[in-house]
Parts: sequence; C-alpha cells; structure tokens
Amino acid sequence: MSMFKPPHAGMLIKDVIETKGISATELPCALKLQDSTVAKLLNGELNISEEMARRIEEVLT
Repeated sequence: MSMFKPPHAGMLIKDVIETKGISATELPCALKLQDSTVAKLLNGELNISEEMARRIEEVLT
C-alpha cells in the first residue's frame, strides 16, 4: 500500500495566485523576497517557514 503524499504548499500557492490574478513576477515584490526564492517556493524546492507563511497570508487574503 502506498502512502498519500500531499502536494507541496508551493503548488497550492500557485493555484491561489492564478485564481487571484497575481503574476509570479508580482509575488516576489509583494512578499519582499527575491525572485529566485519565490521561484523555489512555487516549484516545491523550498519549505515555508512560519514567517513566510504569515507574509503569504497577508498578501493573498
């Protein structure tokens, strides 16, 4: 039996920014992060810290 592997948070954030009409180039500016950091996040290469989760929440809500 295989284990369920939930999607990385970056994939979920991609869906939300698409729905809200925020581009992947606008997001780094809004989060005050480097483009490369946000790209790694959206591609599942970077885990989300508590602080980053708060920043993302502020921008996306």
